[in-house]
Amino acid sequence: LTSTFAGENGWDDTSEAKAREIMPGGSRTFTARVTGTWPLGPIGTTIMAIPSPAGKPLPGVTAERVAIDTTVWAIPWPQLTLLLLLVIAVLTLRLTSIRRRRRIEKLIILNSRGTPLGT
Repeated sequence: LTSTFAGENGWDDTSEAKAREIMPGGSRTFTARVTGTWPLGPIGTTIMAIPSPAGKPLPGVTAERVAIDTTVWAIPWPQLTLLLLLVIAVLTLRLTSIRRRRRIEKLIILNSRGTPLGT
C-alpha cells in the first residue's frame, strides 16, 4: 500500500523477488514501480510479506505476516523544471515590458520639451 497527499494506491509485486526464498532473518531488496501516484513529497509505503512454507507444511508450525513501513521523498523533477521555465518566461516578459514603458516615457518627455521627433 502506497500513500501520498493525493490518496492511497495498492499494488502487487510482480518481480522475481516475489518468487524467491527468504530464510529467517534474511532480507531482499527489490524495486517496484507504483503507477497512478505523483512523485510529490513524501510517499509512505507499507510492504507486507505473506510467508508460505516451501514443500510440505510442518504440523503445528505457523508463520506470521510481517509488515514494514517506510517513507521516501519523491521530487517531481520534470514538473519543477517546467515550473521554473514558466517563472523565467514571466519574469522576462515583465522586465521587457518595464524597459519598453520607461523608453516610451523618456521619448514622451523629450518630445514635450519641444524637440521634434522627425528632426
